[in-house]
Amino acid sequence: MPRNPASYGRFRDALIVAGVLVLAGVALADAVRGREEPVEPAAATGSTETATVDEGPGRLAGVPAPGSLVVLDHDGCALRQIVVSGGQELPLPRIETGCELWAAPRGGLVAYALEGPWRAGAFRPFRLLDLSHPDEPLGTYQTFNGVTWSADGQHAFWCHDPGRGYDLPVRTAERPRALRGCPVGYAPGERPAFADGGRLVVGGEPVLEAPERIVRATFNRDNTVTLYLADGVIGRYRGEEPLGRVRAPATTGPPALSADGCDLAFPVAPAFVVLGSVCAGVQGTFEGRAAAWSPDGEWLAVAVGEEIVFHHLAGTLATARWPISARALAWVR
Repeated sequence: MPRNPASYGRFRDALIVAGVLVLAGVALADAVRGREEPVEPAAATGSTETATVDEGPGRLAGVPAPGSLVVLDHDGCALRQIVVSGGQELPLPRIETGCELWAAPRGGLVAYALEGPWRAGAFRPFRLLDLSHPDEPLGTYQTFNGVTWSADGQHAFWCHDPGRGYDLPVRTAERPRALRGCPVGYAPGERPAFADGGRLVVGGEPVLEAPERIVRATFNRDNTVTLYLADGVIGRYRGEEPLGRVRAPATTGPPALSADGCDLAFPVAPAFVVLGSVCAGVQGTFEGRAAAWSPDGEWLAVAVGEEIVFHHLAGTLATARWPISARALAWVR
């Protein structure tokens, strides 16, 4: 979505007047900086407007935005899926999780950790699932650092350690393909991208050089790349040209990146979401413990207290509220 610096400036002023910002000028600290032999994966068998909740079972206030919200309940971490525009919860069997969720940006595929307990930094099993066929899991595997999806939502990769990763075309009969290293992202064409220190490598060829070691890379639809660096800086690049940067605060979880690769929502202690931008985008702080951007980049859903609050960050100021206590959110097409 094109960014208009002037409009976002007006937006920030309006937020202050409206009292939406909870903390102004939260100091951003440096990001938190980081075994056994890897285990082979094993396939499983088997104006401000506040919307209110509509009457009627199972239906919530509609939000004029595309896609569905995938939610892990705060109590029990059960998986739920709700169509945002209609507020209709889709029928899913009771799926208990290990309170970690990695959702594909499109295509209806998710990965979720299985119930533990699992110690920090250790391998934990996760399951792949097609939300349109929740009774038919797509496999159970192990990871130590989560699951990353390609832009089309059809490929997933995960890592056992820095020396070994796996790539899987999910809706196929293929087995996970072992990779010589742990990818940091998916390049266009569903090609795993690797980091050699600060060098980003795709298809064996370097595509850019960053000033610090690359931890993660997101390839954006406008041919730019958003890089997460080891020194806590997040930068946006077009080729070798740096376009903008922001220093991450000390977070309690991974940040949510908007679909255009510009804006980030950082969960920070005790229960706030700090917004930062590598473009001329939004900045500020909301009360909440988790956040997700709408696919069109105009809305931010924030889990706060016993609610999910939707903030419209483009154009008119508006909010909508759902009475759902959530631990994790993912907004998908």
